[in-house]
Amino acid sequence: MYIFGGFEYTHRRYTNSVYAFNFETLTWENLPTKGKAPSHRDFHASAIVNDKMYIFGGRGDDEDSSTTTTSTSTLDTYCDKLYSFNLKTNEWEELETTGDRPTFRRSHSMWEYCGKLYLFGGYDSINDIHFNDFYVFDTIKLYWTRLRPNGKHPTPRRRQCSAIVGNKVFIFGGTM
Repeated sequence: MYIFGGFEYTHRRYTNSVYAFNFETLTWENLPTKGKAPSHRDFHASAIVNDKMYIFGGRGDDEDSSTTTTSTSTLDTYCDKLYSFNLKTNEWEELETTGDRPTFRRSHSMWEYCGKLYLFGGYDSINDIHFNDFYVFDTIKLYWTRLRPNGKHPTPRRRQCSAIVGNKVFIFGGTM
């Protein structure tokens, strides 16, 4: 299990650290990383496809992430970039994507299905907009596509739960 970033409430700062959990020893390890990491952030979404963890969106700061792993900045920024973290080499890569990519957001859901990333909902606090849009990202072609599913759409929301069961995704709860 891997986690990236977050907000350290005791120190009042964002982080861009990567931790791995060892299920045999029941311990966490702060991983040394290579490459230019995403900025310090929280409320992003992540999903793993094969040997890569993908990070999209979130709320963060404006500090240079190549020089520090925690931040004391008070200026919030939002990101519409997609990053991958190679779980074998511990190396970050900012992906050059094409297609109809999602706008910046936080508190959205992202999951893997059949080797692709799917993204739903979230929140743009700058313009006070909740989303109910739905995207798929091809991890081979590095291409975003906005999906327009049939049927009744979920209401716009953030902080929802999502789970894949068979070939269906279930979205539950959230703030609207």
